[in-house]
Amino acid sequence: MKQLDFSKGTDFVKGLKEMFKEDMEQGHRRFLKELMNHWMEHERNEFIEGSIEGCQKGGPIKEYRNGYYERTLRSPLGLIEDLRVPRVRSGIFYPTILEKGKHISSLTADGLSRMYLRGVSTHNVGSVLEGLLGYRVSSGYVSRVTKTLDQDV
Repeated sequence: MKQLDFSKGTDFVKGLKEMFKEDMEQGHRRFLKELMNHWMEHERNEFIEGSIEGCQKGGPIKEYRNGYYERTLRSPLGLIEDLRVPRVRSGIFYPTILEKGKHISSLTADGLSRMYLRGVSTHNVGSVLEGLLGYRVSSGYVSRVTKTLDQDV
């Protein structure tokens, strides 16, 4: 049986390395998406089991499931698309794993701040992020994120 020689660094080997790297990145995003979906579903179930909201005709009203909506999260692993965020009928439940109104993870926002502190302009942060993670943010968004630095200083 003939064995492959991977020591020469041919284009074929480089192509294989890129293919496996890409599959690993997609696999990590897929795993994170599934983990987050299960986590949010579990949180909603816990919320419903322990939830009593208000009174109707003198008795407690139990909370009920109300489907899902999809959203995208910009994470350090890249875009995680079509997350299934569970809802309840009253609308007062929101998963703790997500930040309401934010479509970028706090870890990624921290990375944006660090780039800015190291001298990358707000206009160039989007380009750097696109090269690293495959998505871009606007310079206005970077400015809003870095405004929190003023408060910290």
